[in-house]
Amino acid sequence: MNNDSKYSIHIYWFSETQEFIAISAEFPELTAFGKTKTLALAELESKIAHELSHGSMCCVPDVIDFDEHINSLNLARKLLKKF
Repeated sequence: MNNDSKYSIHIYWFSETQEFIAISAEFPELTAFGKTKTLALAELESKIAHELSHGSMCCVPDVIDFDEHINSLNLARKLLKKF
């Protein structure tokens, strides 16, 4: 997968583990950690590519709309605060 992916990817600093976490609203079950933003992004892109080609998904997710995306990000932030 390359940086031209049509799927959204957001990267946050996770202070408890001193790593970056990468998440995608279209693939909420996938997360990736890395010591740098680049490593976290590369790991998540790899997981998404694997899921699209070998995963058990019933269908490829569409790019979600903005409101749904914001709700997903807010949920991710709440989850990160629990750690």
